[in-house]
Amino acid sequence: PLLIRHPLEDLETQANLRGVTLLADVAEDLPPIVGDAGRLSRVLGNLVNNALKFSPPAGRVFLRVARRSGGVEIAVEDSGSGMEPDVQLHVFDRFWHADRQGRAGSGLGLYICKGIVEAHGGRIDVESAPGTGSIFRFVLLQIGYGLQDCNLLHHRRNLREHVPIPGRAFIELGGDEVPAAPSR
Repeated sequence: PLLIRHPLEDLETQANLRGVTLLADVAEDLPPIVGDAGRLSRVLGNLVNNALKFSPPAGRVFLRVARRSGGVEIAVEDSGSGMEPDVQLHVFDRFWHADRQGRAGSGLGLYICKGIVEAHGGRIDVESAPGTGSIFRFVLLQIGYGLQDCNLLHHRRNLREHVPIPGRAFIELGGDEVPAAPSR
C-alpha cells in the first residue's frame, strides 16, 4: 500500500547512511481503513525514523503490517538498547523525551503520533525492555468495525479538530484511494 511504501522509500537512504538494515513485511489481505494519508504517513515515518535513530550501526529496523481482529496493526521494531518501564510510561507525553545515548528529540514526535492515531479511532503503544530493543505498534480499525456511528465526514472533522493539517487526501488502506473533499 502507498501509505507504507512512500515513507519507507524516503527513509531507506537514511537507513543506509546509518548502516541499519530496514526490512518490511506487509500482509496482502489488509482490510479497508479510511484515514488521512499525510498524517498516517507522518506517524509511520516518525516511528521508523526513531527506530533508525536508536538502532546501532549494523542493527535492523523491521516494519510489520498485518491484519488484526477488526483492523490493521502496524509495528515498528528496532534493535536498539530498549527502554526501562518508567521511560515507557512517558514516551507519549507532550514535551517528554529520554536522552538515550545523547540522541534527544523535541519531545513532540510520539505525542503527535498518539494524537493522530487516536483521532483515527486507533490506539498506539510500546513494548520494550532494556537490552531487547523496542516495538511501537499502532492499530487502526477497519471500516465498519467499532466505528458504526462515525461516518467519513465526522471522521474528517474529528481529525481536523485534533491535528489540524489542511488539504490532506484521505486514503483507504487495503483498498483503493478515496477521493478527498476539499478541507474547510
